[in-house]
Amino acid sequence: MLAASFTVRRMNNHLLPLGSPPPKLGTLLRCWPRALLSRGRFRDVRTFVLMIGHARSGSSLVGSLINAHRHALIAHELNVLHFVKRHFPRSALFWLLARQDWAFEQAGRSWTGYDYRVSGQWQGRCEKLLVLGDKHAGGASRVLGERPELLDRLRSTAGVPIKLIHIVRHPLDNIATLHRRQSLSLTEAVEYYVRNAATNARLLRDNPADALTVHLEDIINRPADELARLCAFLNLDAPSDYVADCAASVFASPRQTRTAVEWPTAMRRSLLESCQCFPFLERYLGDGSFGSSVPGESTIRRAA
Repeated sequence: MLAASFTVRRMNNHLLPLGSPPPKLGTLLRCWPRALLSRGRFRDVRTFVLMIGHARSGSSLVGSLINAHRHALIAHELNVLHFVKRHFPRSALFWLLARQDWAFEQAGRSWTGYDYRVSGQWQGRCEKLLVLGDKHAGGASRVLGERPELLDRLRSTAGVPIKLIHIVRHPLDNIATLHRRQSLSLTEAVEYYVRNAATNARLLRDNPADALTVHLEDIINRPADELARLCAFLNLDAPSDYVADCAASVFASPRQTRTAVEWPTAMRRSLLESCQCFPFLERYLGDGSFGSSVPGESTIRRAA
């Protein structure tokens, strides 16, 4: 299992963890009065976004771009399902998401060596909050793999439709980054990746109208088109200045971290077989990065 992130920021003399499971009673008691007072801020929320996928997949970039919209707030690394698991009420969940965004703003919106600021747009503030959500893609998929019923509990608690945004990056780059950044052996990183991919496939299958897959490579190569698609999915407009400012903040190309790893031939072939189960990975399977094809495999096997 991946180690949780225990990075913290100081806010009003309190420490709020970024990405770590919260204490049950202490966090609730601490946030409850302010949550009740701020309920009016969330009265117009009509959509809740839960990002799923893998750690190190580009979800921080996608979440930050949505967060720059004047009608959206996507918290960075709260892992809201940990709070749902502990039966936090709607007002507390929403307030914690807003406070987490405030913490990230105060920290300069820098994360793992990347700058996620979008100049000229609405990060850290909203004109009218219509879309609220959480960016902890790998953590959300991991929790839903263990506790799938939490998605329905989140729907009930939020009281608005849940939209799943599924972020995908080239499997070899994703696994290589997990291996190098999360202190996992290469075998552990592969196993973790395939396990999360199976969870993501199930979530996409079970929520076809409320899930959207976004490929990191498309965000980088065609940011305007992908932003328009994301906004349409969330029923948000896509003003030209918003799209232009977001596109200008996207880095030039994804890092091909796969080249920094020694890949055993048998592992590449085994991973190729596993990836053939998932339609959202189909585009990567014929690019030569996995080596020669598996004998007898000419079609993509759909995940059960």
